[in-house]
Amino acid sequence: MEYRIEYAGGRCRNFAHNRKDLLEWLKVLKNEEISDIRKIHKNGFTETVMEKYEKYIAKKGSPVAG
Repeated sequence: MEYRIEYAGGRCRNFAHNRKDLLEWLKVLKNEEISDIRKIHKNGFTETVMEKYEKYIAKKGSPVAG
């Protein structure tokens, strides 16, 4: 499963090849405003999983969870 992380108002994005990589990217991007996290299926279909990973995203003024 692959994930696409969009940040900086949708102008920038990174890809994670699995959940472990995704969580590492969220730590690296802790100072960025994440606008969306999408799961990319093998057939090309994407779906947002932002709600599932919100607890791992640092809000401004709060420490990173997890």
